[in-house]
Amino acid sequence: MQFLRARVAGRAPACFAAAFVLGTGFVVLKGLEYSAKLDAGIGLTTNEFCTFYFMLTGIHLAHVLIGLVLLGCVWHRARRMDGRSGPMVL
Repeated sequence: MQFLRARVAGRAPACFAAAFVLGTGFVVLKGLEYSAKLDAGIGLTTNEFCTFYFMLTGIHLAHVLIGLVLLGCVWHRARRMDGRSGPMVL
């Protein structure tokens, strides 16, 4: 059982890094999307749909950015564990 836990714990930094890359990809794509919409004259005040669209996707973007900061912290801690078992305390 300890071997299994150690093997899973050893993969944790790679999993955190993969999640970080995917989150960063979302932020980049959302930035490009917002830029294209704003350049086309589409903004918060265009119509009700755009208001809700920008607000909801903006909230999601903020959520992802906060998650990226936390993922970065957890990834850094996981890398420092060097395969040691035990709880990872933030």
